[in-house]
Amino acid sequence: MKVLELFIKKHIRKSKKKISSHFWHKKNKKIVSIKKKIYRENNKEHISKREAKWHKENDKKPKGLKSSKIADWKYRGLIGNYNEIYERYINTFNCDLCYIDLSIDKIRKSNSRCMDHNHKTGEFRAIVCCSCNNSRLLRMY
Repeated sequence: MKVLELFIKKHIRKSKKKISSHFWHKKNKKIVSIKKKIYRENNKEHISKREAKWHKENDKKPKGLKSSKIADWKYRGLIGNYNEIYERYINTFNCDLCYIDLSIDKIRKSNSRCMDHNHKTGEFRAIVCCSCNNSRLLRMY
């Protein structure tokens, strides 16, 4: 019975520490951010190696490709249902405007896939080739 009581007390102490730590972090955001900056400055090589390893393992996986593509679209201001747009992006093999075959290469070419969207509203319009995306007709919107 004593072992069980000790275990419960230890567990309660740990949970109290977690709660108090959470509140301390909330209360001292500036100190935490400064500590994080110092850590990043002192461990740049370690962090970059860890990130490179993660990207090497995950960027080639379909889930990693999807999440990085969607993150890029969000950063560029695209608005819409990202899962539907991604499915359409993956399953489109011809430009929606000029109907040429789209390349799958990562190297950007005139026939690479591009997302056409309204720059004012962020609304998705079509999957087009780079030449159509750079044409003057689409820049007007």
